[in-house]
Amino acid sequence: MSETPTPAPKPTPVSLEGTWKQSNSKADGSGMEATVVGQTITIDFVIDGGKTTALYWVGTVVVPQDGSTSFTWTSEADTAKLKNALLGSQDATKNFSYDKGVISYEVTIQGQTAQVEMARAE
Repeated sequence: MSETPTPAPKPTPVSLEGTWKQSNSKADGSGMEATVVGQTITIDFVIDGGKTTALYWVGTVVVPQDGSTSFTWTSEADTAKLKNALLGSQDATKNFSYDKGVISYEVTIQGQTAQVEMARAE
């Protein structure tokens, strides 16, 4: 009598839902903060200890369904939401990476590019 093999459990995709704060900012009370809801990421510049924010990016989030804990995705901008944002990126797409609990991406302002790293807010 043969036994029916037990199907392998389906991997659980990583959840990026929630609030993320820049972990490599060089200025106290300033940096970037992101919110991920569903398949959308919204990123703001935060200054004055959070008293002032300015929209930088609104775009798509693509999480692999295979349970990967290290991956990259190309976010497509919501240009309608960014077109009137004073500090909003004018790029049509932006590349993001996720690895070991850190979301990272590049920001270019006035020809200067910096790597931003974000960790889940507590």
